Amino acid sequence: MNAWRWCAETVRPAPRRRDHAKGPTHRCHRAARPRRGGLRREPAHGHTHHPAPVASASATATPRPEGQSVPPSTKDISALPGTLYYSYLSNGRSAVRRFRSGHSLEDFAPALGDGHVVRVAPDGRRIAFTDGSSGAVAIANPDGSGKRVLPGTEGAGMLDWSPDSTRIVYRRQISPRQNVIEMVDAGTSTVRKLGGDGDFPTWSPDGGHVVFASGRDEHLWKSLTVVEVGGSTSRTVPVTAGSAAGRVAQVASVSPGAREVAVYLFCTGCDIDNGADRWFHATALVDTATGTTEATDTVVLWTADGRTLTRVTAGGGTVLELRGVGGTVVARQAEPTGDLTLTGYVP
Repeated sequence: MNAWRWCAETVRPAPRRRDHAKGPTHRCHRAARPRRGGLRREPAHGHTHHPAPVASASATATPRPEGQSVPPSTKDISALPGTLYYSYLSNGRSAVRRFRSGHSLEDFAPALGDGHVVRVAPDGRRIAFTDGSSGAVAIANPDGSGKRVLPGTEGAGMLDWSPDSTRIVYRRQISPRQNVIEMVDAGTSTVRKLGGDGDFPTWSPDGGHVVFASGRDEHLWKSLTVVEVGGSTSRTVPVTAGSAAGRVAQVASVSPGAREVAVYLFCTGCDIDNGADRWFHATALVDTATGTTEATDTVVLWTADGRTLTRVTAGGGTVLELRGVGGTVVARQAEPTGDLTLTGYVP
């Protein structure tokens, strides 16, 4: 089994109470855990992967032969353009570091968010996190100044910025076993309900759709709901992998147009532990037209123009490759080392 096909064990702050309305993450001992750096995602938990103002990315996955390393290149490959954001824990709270080609890994956002992952807006001007005192969505400048708690969002989790950096989707817990999926305008604080009980709301990278897990089955989910953000339509897609293997544990990412969704399917024998954040790991792609699944074990981020960011192994480390629509590698970047989790990429 490829090291990327692992039950999604995640970095956690000090243990928190079990909350079954929160999305599950998995722990298992069937495969060695890769070095931290899971793709949002929060994406991945992924969670959720993300345009006109700013092109961002959304995490997902595509098959790659087991154990395959970075292929040799017969021509020079450019360094990866854009910005990578990594989360790490500092005194039990989530902080953010930024990595850009030609620069050293640098601190970007201080320890905030009460242990929940801090999400950076695609334009890099604001951060979003769950306020530790109220449990509501909070936004601030990257240095932590100008903090503003958005009213009416108490009980929020699984935050995901829109590709244009103006709105945030999240799931809000309204009872121990029920959530609602909502969207809040970061400027006006206007809240819009997108759906009923569900989890892991994730933007498509073109900004046209939000997809979330739905159809609760104990602590897992039987279907995906696709919401057209610019209109009032939504549709539910049953995931048809069958029995326990067809239960969604997390939504990692969404493709442009929401044609495919990368999910982490429940694996038999896994110990499910509920967590507060999405991580960008996936074991299957779901066709949203049919609900059929295709197994996968390679982590990828989709960009709005259809390119993919793929993690591969290389010399004991990991490398990110940016690939064109036809699969040609156009850029490559070794990932920074350390206890870091990749939570976002802005091309």
